[in-house]
Amino acid sequence: MTGPLLRLSSIPLIAAGVAITVCAATAHAEPSSGGEWSAADVKSREVADAAAFAVDEVQFRFNTQYYVKLIRIVDAQKRVAAAVGYRIVLDIAETLCSKTETVDANCAVNPQGWQHRCIAIVYTKPWEHFTTLQKFDCGEADPDMPADVR
Repeated sequence: MTGPLLRLSSIPLIAAGVAITVCAATAHAEPSSGGEWSAADVKSREVADAAAFAVDEVQFRFNTQYYVKLIRIVDAQKRVAAAVGYRIVLDIAETLCSKTETVDANCAVNPQGWQHRCIAIVYTKPWEHFTTLQKFDCGEADPDMPADVR
Protein backbone atom coordinates (compact mmCIF):
# COMPACT_ATOMS: atom_id res chain seq x y z
CA MET A 1 0.00 0.00 0.00
CA THR A 2 1.44 3.31 -0.98
CA GLY A 3 0.26 6.84 -0.38
CA PRO A 4 -0.08 9.50 -3.03
CA LEU A 5 3.17 10.31 -4.73
CA LEU A 6 4.61 13.79 -4.41
CA ARG A 7 6.06 14.99 -7.65
CA LEU A 8 9.16 17.14 -7.51
CA SER A 9 7.49 19.66 -9.81
CA SER A 10 4.80 20.35 -7.14
CA ILE A 11 7.27 21.31 -4.37
CA PRO A 12 7.65 24.95 -5.54
CA LEU A 13 3.86 25.31 -5.51
CA ILE A 14 3.62 23.93 -1.97
CA ALA A 15 6.44 26.23 -0.81
CA ALA A 16 4.70 29.22 -2.39
CA GLY A 17 1.46 28.29 -0.65
CA VAL A 18 3.20 28.08 2.73
CA ALA A 19 4.91 31.44 2.13
CA ILE A 20 1.59 33.10 1.24
CA THR A 21 -0.05 31.62 4.34
CA VAL A 22 2.79 32.85 6.61
CA CYS A 23 2.73 36.33 5.05
CA ALA A 24 -1.04 36.58 5.43
CA ALA A 25 -0.84 35.51 9.08
CA THR A 26 1.86 38.05 9.94
CA ALA A 27 0.01 40.87 8.18
CA HIS A 28 -2.60 40.70 10.95
CA ALA A 29 -0.10 40.45 13.82
CA GLU A 30 0.60 43.36 16.17
CA PRO A 31 2.96 46.03 14.79
CA SER A 32 6.64 45.90 15.65
CA SER A 33 8.02 47.81 18.64
CA GLY A 34 9.98 50.22 16.46
CA GLY A 35 7.36 52.96 16.03
CA GLU A 36 8.46 56.60 16.02
CA TRP A 37 7.51 59.07 18.74
CA SER A 38 5.23 61.87 17.55
CA ALA A 39 3.55 64.81 19.27
CA ALA A 40 0.46 64.02 21.33
CA ASP A 41 -2.23 66.38 22.60
CA VAL A 42 -1.45 67.13 26.26
CA LYS A 43 -5.17 67.79 26.79
CA SER A 44 -6.32 64.45 25.38
CA ARG A 45 -8.06 61.93 27.59
CA GLU A 46 -5.50 59.24 26.70
CA VAL A 47 -2.52 61.37 27.79
CA ALA A 48 -4.33 62.44 30.98
CA ASP A 49 -5.09 58.80 31.79
CA ALA A 50 -1.46 57.76 31.18
CA ALA A 51 -0.15 60.62 33.37
CA ALA A 52 -2.62 59.78 36.16
CA PHE A 53 -1.55 56.13 35.96
CA ALA A 54 2.12 57.12 36.28
CA VAL A 55 1.45 59.28 39.36
CA ASP A 56 -0.69 56.55 40.93
CA GLU A 57 2.15 54.06 40.39
CA VAL A 58 4.58 56.48 42.07
CA GLN A 59 2.19 56.69 45.04
CA PHE A 60 2.08 52.90 45.23
CA ARG A 61 5.71 51.97 44.48
CA PHE A 62 7.61 54.55 46.47
CA ASN A 63 7.78 54.91 50.21
CA THR A 64 7.02 58.62 50.53
CA GLN A 65 5.49 60.13 53.65
CA TYR A 66 3.15 62.42 51.72
CA TYR A 67 1.02 61.97 48.64
CA VAL A 68 2.28 63.28 45.33
CA LYS A 69 0.06 65.40 43.11
CA LEU A 70 0.15 65.93 39.36
CA ILE A 71 0.44 69.68 38.82
CA ARG A 72 0.40 69.77 35.03
CA ILE A 73 1.30 67.92 31.87
CA VAL A 74 3.99 69.91 30.08
CA ASP A 75 4.52 67.82 26.95
CA ALA A 76 3.52 64.45 25.56
CA GLN A 77 4.54 62.16 22.75
CA LYS A 78 2.87 59.01 21.51
CA ARG A 79 4.20 55.90 19.79
CA VAL A 80 2.01 53.20 18.35
CA ALA A 81 3.56 49.76 18.02
CA ALA A 82 2.75 46.48 19.77
CA ALA A 83 1.36 48.76 22.50
CA VAL A 84 0.55 52.45 22.63
CA GLY A 85 3.39 54.30 24.34
CA TYR A 86 3.23 57.72 25.95
CA ARG A 87 6.32 59.73 26.90
CA ILE A 88 5.01 62.45 29.18
CA VAL A 89 6.80 65.39 30.75
CA LEU A 90 4.92 66.33 33.90
CA ASP A 91 5.24 68.46 36.98
CA ILE A 92 4.57 66.79 40.34
CA ALA A 93 4.65 68.11 43.88
CA GLU A 94 4.49 66.91 47.43
CA THR A 95 1.13 67.53 49.11
CA LEU A 96 0.11 68.30 52.67
CA CYS A 97 -1.70 64.93 52.94
CA SER A 98 0.15 62.22 54.79
CA LYS A 99 -0.18 58.68 53.48
CA THR A 100 -1.44 57.69 56.92
CA GLU A 101 -4.55 59.82 56.27
CA THR A 102 -7.51 59.15 54.04
CA VAL A 103 -6.88 60.20 50.46
CA ASP A 104 -8.40 63.56 49.62
CA ALA A 105 -8.67 64.33 45.92
CA ASN A 106 -8.42 68.03 46.73
CA CYS A 107 -5.27 67.69 48.80
CA ALA A 108 -3.27 70.93 48.62
CA VAL A 109 0.31 71.15 47.45
CA ASN A 110 2.77 71.74 50.29
CA PRO A 111 4.19 75.25 49.66
CA GLN A 112 7.40 74.26 51.50
CA GLY A 113 7.50 70.79 49.91
CA TRP A 114 9.40 69.62 46.85
CA GLN A 115 8.23 70.11 43.27
CA HIS A 116 9.83 68.61 40.22
CA ARG A 117 9.54 68.04 36.50
CA CYS A 118 9.65 64.36 35.56
CA ILE A 119 9.42 62.13 32.52
CA ALA A 120 7.10 59.15 32.60
CA ILE A 121 6.92 56.45 29.96
CA VAL A 122 3.69 54.50 30.04
CA TYR A 123 2.70 51.67 27.72
CA THR A 124 -0.87 50.54 27.36
CA LYS A 125 -2.82 47.92 25.45
CA PRO A 126 -6.40 49.02 26.09
CA TRP A 127 -7.71 46.07 24.07
CA GLU A 128 -6.08 43.78 26.69
CA HIS A 129 -6.81 46.01 29.72
CA PHE A 130 -3.06 46.32 30.30
CA THR A 131 -1.05 49.39 31.35
CA THR A 132 2.47 49.60 32.73
CA LEU A 133 4.84 52.30 33.87
CA GLN A 134 8.15 51.59 32.15
CA LYS A 135 10.07 54.61 33.39
CA PHE A 136 9.63 57.49 35.83
CA ASP A 137 12.62 59.81 35.97
CA CYS A 138 12.88 63.15 37.69
CA GLY A 139 16.51 63.73 36.72
CA GLU A 140 18.33 66.05 39.08
CA ALA A 141 15.69 66.29 41.75
CA ASP A 142 15.16 68.78 44.52
CA PRO A 143 17.32 67.68 47.49
CA ASP A 144 14.19 67.63 49.67
CA MET A 145 12.54 65.15 47.32
CA PRO A 146 12.65 61.55 48.66
CA ALA A 147 15.48 59.59 47.05
CA ASP A 148 13.21 56.77 45.88
CA VAL A 149 11.09 59.17 43.79
CA ARG A 150 14.08 60.82 42.10
